[in-house]
Amino acid sequence: SVSSKADIGAAIDVGKNIEGVKGIVVILDSKIGVWGEVELTGLT
Repeated sequence: SVSSKADIGAAIDVGKNIEGVKGIVVILDSKIGVWGEVELTGLT
């Protein structure tokens, strides 16, 4: 579980090792972080 900035790196490392995971999106407060084959689009 990710509950602080310190947890983000470990969570991404775990996700990278899960077969089939193509990307990870982390939202913390008003910031978004992404890793992998992720395309972000906005809805208006």
